[in-house]
Amino acid sequence: MQVLPQIGTRAETSQDRRQRARALATLFGAGALVSTVIVLSVGGRPVPGWEHLDVVAILVTIVLALGSCGLLLLAGHRIGPRLLAALTAAGTLLIGACQYYAGGGRGTAAYAMLYVWVVLHPAMYFGARVVAAHLALTVLVQGSVLVLLGESAGLVPQIALTSGTQLAAAIAIGALASQLRALADTDPLTGLGNRRVVDRVLAYEFALAARNPGRSTCVAMLDLDGFKLFNDEHGHQAGDDLLAALAVVWQDHARRIDTLARTGGDEFMLVLPACDLVEARTIVERLLASTPRGAGASAGIAAWDGVESAVALIRRADAALYRAKVDGTVVLAPPPGADHVAMAPRPADDA
Repeated sequence: MQVLPQIGTRAETSQDRRQRARALATLFGAGALVSTVIVLSVGGRPVPGWEHLDVVAILVTIVLALGSCGLLLLAGHRIGPRLLAALTAAGTLLIGACQYYAGGGRGTAAYAMLYVWVVLHPAMYFGARVVAAHLALTVLVQGSVLVLLGESAGLVPQIALTSGTQLAAAIAIGALASQLRALADTDPLTGLGNRRVVDRVLAYEFALAARNPGRSTCVAMLDLDGFKLFNDEHGHQAGDDLLAALAVVWQDHARRIDTLARTGGDEFMLVLPACDLVEARTIVERLLASTPRGAGASAGIAAWDGVESAVALIRRADAALYRAKVDGTVVLAPPPGADHVAMAPRPADDA
């Protein structure tokens, strides 16, 4: 079965990109707020350790941070992973600038805490390589600032403290984010993906099709026949056991590149990449014939026309499934705008 591509790939939807951009926008906005509080509290006052704070330069960094925050909020759904990583690196440079313009001493040491924020975002949304790259950039920026300020004597302990804190935070946040993604994308009963997974896979397949015009994609909606009656006769635990067993068997009879997901109750979706309607029907019939415990199932299949949205494609497959539930057949959805359907008898269920 196909494994869902990780966040930061073409499998992302615009909602995924928007959510990720908003998270980074929050960090930029929080950094601007912290610096504003510092300027208002320290600027023009003889505060020990902050005597050399360059208020004008800090204000410039605040404006840049707010600009980045606005860009992420307004155009986040269009920002890809590379640009987002670049903006995160820019955040590191802004923190380094604040460190430098704090003038050394307590101010410079205090701003070093903001470096921890830099790794939170890549740890949550990207892999270890991106986190490592930002850790290395932090070492370079902080080390350069301390050397320029003439504080190289404390270079090693300060960088060790900053990097160690960053690494610990990245490990904790990364582990938590992985668990949350698994919970959000996985059906707990069957272990299959859910509708979120289908949306990402379709976005990925549509992106591939844009680069390979001859590539076709089909979606099948599958539903057990008489599942409510089965639950009434055998109990809900038996129904749950049937769904779990069905998920295993259907995955075994699908292709490795296909994606099977449970979308609710006894309803399943199958994404069939690089597959036309004829082959899709053959695969779906194979799945239906393998349905365990003598249960019956129906299916509706739709082929992407290369233009319609994922929602429209799924809607056509669902309409075909509705017809299949009525006629007891496998139904192929007509192209958008057509008024006919193609049907094939559903194979006999295994005992």
